[in-house]
Amino acid sequence: PRISYRETITKQVADFYRHKKQSGGSGEFAEVHLRMRPYRDEEEDFNFIDALRGDGVRRQFVPSVEKGCRAIMETGILTGSPVIWVEVEFYDGKDHPVDGKDGAFQKAAIGCFKKCFLDAGPALLEPMVDLEVTIGAEFAGDVNQYVNAHRGKILGMEMTGDEQTLKATVPLAEVQTFSSDLRSMTQGQGSYTMEFAGYEQLPAHVQQQVVDKFAQEKNEEG
Repeated sequence: PRISYRETITKQVADFYRHKKQSGGSGEFAEVHLRMRPYRDEEEDFNFIDALRGDGVRRQFVPSVEKGCRAIMETGILTGSPVIWVEVEFYDGKDHPVDGKDGAFQKAAIGCFKKCFLDAGPALLEPMVDLEVTIGAEFAGDVNQYVNAHRGKILGMEMTGDEQTLKATVPLAEVQTFSSDLRSMTQGQGSYTMEFAGYEQLPAHVQQQVVDKFAQEKNEEG
């Protein structure tokens, strides 16, 4: 199954983007200036700040900018995964009395968000699971080695009679075949539980592999 990654940033940046379209009939014009920074909150994955001053942009287009930001966050930039833990501040821009429109400001916001995101130390986050494995003591070494080899962190081990319980946090991507692997390691005698534990940043070399694979799949789809 496909792993449900998330995308985020690691540093603060500021930039602007101008959307301009002139064709038959009415045109489109919008310029959006954004500051983007990492953001962590228990309740929300995104915070939008209206810091617009002056009369460069009509107030009616502030929601358009937020809507554009939220739209690109849903579809992602690196791997098509949702963007989380980002704060965006809309602090400046330019309007046009005729060509300034809701759609134009949404498009400018999407362009500016993407531009900022790619300069803000973009990072992939992977889902982690809390793994608890109960095995005979004679299999503890093999399971311990397995967890270490699959980028896991062992949190502790407890003995209960002849059995040993190992607790660890492991990337979900690394334990897709854990059920069959555990049967092989313990001759069918082990048991385990697995629960979602949150998101952690992917190591750089693994992130590049995931991004490259996504780009390749996209190219193959045409």
